[in-house]
Amino acid sequence: MLQSEEEVKEFLKYYNYLKEKNTNSPDVHDIILSEHDSYQEALKLFQRRFNLRETGNLNPETLEAINSPRCGFPDYKDTPLSSKKPNSFTLNDEKWNQPKLSYKVVKYSNKIDKTLIDYNLDKAFQMWGERISLVFEHCKDCDKIDIEIKFVNRSHGDQNPFDGPGKVLAHAFSPENGDVHFDDEEEWTFTGIEGVNFFQAALHEIGHSLGLLHSENNAAVMAPKYSGYIKDYTLHDDDIKGIQALYPRDSKPGDLDPNICDENFLISATTSTHDGHRFFFSGKWVVIIFNNASIKIEKIKYIFKGFEGDRVDAAVYFNEKQYPYNQRTRLMVLFSKNKVHKFERDLGFDFYEASNYPKKTSQDFSIVTNRAGVEEFDAVMAINKTLLFFRDSYFWEVSDEQVSGRKHIKDVWKGVPYPISSALNYEYKGNYYFYFFKKHSYVRFNTKTGSVHKDNANPYPRNSQKLWFSCEKVVTLEEKANTASCIFTYSVGHFYSLLAVFYLFYSFIMPR
Repeated sequence: MLQSEEEVKEFLKYYNYLKEKNTNSPDVHDIILSEHDSYQEALKLFQRRFNLRETGNLNPETLEAINSPRCGFPDYKDTPLSSKKPNSFTLNDEKWNQPKLSYKVVKYSNKIDKTLIDYNLDKAFQMWGERISLVFEHCKDCDKIDIEIKFVNRSHGDQNPFDGPGKVLAHAFSPENGDVHFDDEEEWTFTGIEGVNFFQAALHEIGHSLGLLHSENNAAVMAPKYSGYIKDYTLHDDDIKGIQALYPRDSKPGDLDPNICDENFLISATTSTHDGHRFFFSGKWVVIIFNNASIKIEKIKYIFKGFEGDRVDAAVYFNEKQYPYNQRTRLMVLFSKNKVHKFERDLGFDFYEASNYPKKTSQDFSIVTNRAGVEEFDAVMAINKTLLFFRDSYFWEVSDEQVSGRKHIKDVWKGVPYPISSALNYEYKGNYYFYFFKKHSYVRFNTKTGSVHKDNANPYPRNSQKLWFSCEKVVTLEEKANTASCIFTYSVGHFYSLLAVFYLFYSFIMPR
């Protein structure tokens, strides 16, 4: 624990609150402004940074803040200028100049589960990735990596030794190094209030790897001090503004989130994961209904890293109980025109395109394209180890690398309107539910009766947006046209009213 004035001075120098004047240095960063030369001014600056009383004295509350668990990255790149605005993110001069970054743990902790480390790192990278245009790849088998992650202790070869448990928790390097080091002597945890939450620390350090410095907003993820365990920890608005200042998303006119309650929002593909999340694709967007009923709207490419198509025509998810074609488990397969994209899902919610993809559908699913004579499908659905490919009024079954002959939808899926636009096989509490979508409506298929489910109180087909997206009202094209007409009529009427007022003013008030 730091207590003496000399120890505190070294602390303030290390974190760039205080530097010794060196006017002979050719490096401009070593030439320090006089207002920050003194120890007292440096203490005041530290106190201001952490919302303490600015006394310039080493009082107990200042000592407590100095000895709090924190990141080992300096709070300022050099001694800060007085013109720096408070409560704002801070950018580094460096950033990554490539669209895709790889990361890998090159040295794991000996004390905690590797799987939990990977899961939380993936979750942290995804949280940053959702806000910017960079794509991240957890490449465990690659030799050349952009961001290397290590668990180390004390002196570990980078001139920034750790100091044991409870002090400096981790540190990271700016682009284009970006490596992250965690102190393996810390008590890393993944839930609860004991120890240091690994996800929170990882989210912070990755911010440094991407080019963010410490924020002066103490509520931000990029604040220098560890804040203790926070449930549902996520990026602060200050963090988002900072990272998007470095890596602006490729926004264009019309890129605002779509209105999912608009009649134009047509569902082109649907699927669900083994843990109950449902995906609805429309154009370049995906709507995710999580298993807790919350809804997320995002561009497809921000969820499915590497996807560059302009739409998804069909989607299917393989869980760990399904092994078609001896593929790896937990795969999301997206069909876009005549191409197939395969995304591997980790233990969290990250989807990364598998190597050597996309491929042509005729190359990856030749067994069905050769039989069907087409390379594009309306929907694909997985039932246990069987895949169903739908096109127009027909479908084909693929099982054990054998494909059935062409079957008519009306003969097997009685009452289902065709051609369908998408199909969803949803498992809930051990029961399977089949839904078929066409334009704005859907039906539920009853496997017991072998036909569309009957519900006299709320009959099928039902409106997809009202029932799945909880839209109270779906805006139709006719209503939008009437609204536009009303606006035009009001505008024209308003113009003539103003013209009449102007005429009266000119005729009776203006001098002649």
